Amino acid sequence: MESFSLIVGFFAGLLVGGLGVVLYVRHKMMSQLSAMQGEMEDMFDMTDDLMDGMGQPGVEEADFQVEEKEDE
Repeated sequence: MESFSLIVGFFAGLLVGGLGVVLYVRHKMMSQLSAMQGEMEDMFDMTDDLMDGMGQPGVEEADFQVEEKEDE
């Protein structure tokens, strides 16, 4: 009976430890992604400011208009 409780305790500890590691790694990944997203937003803002300073108020998409030819 004593060996059974030892085995159950070992696997319970292994499960709790594994879940703790997974949650810690997930937390670290999310914090790193959040920091990277903030840096990218700052870079986009700096690029917009640079484009405004050069007299180009922003990059606009080209307006392509296709005229259809009528068959005669």
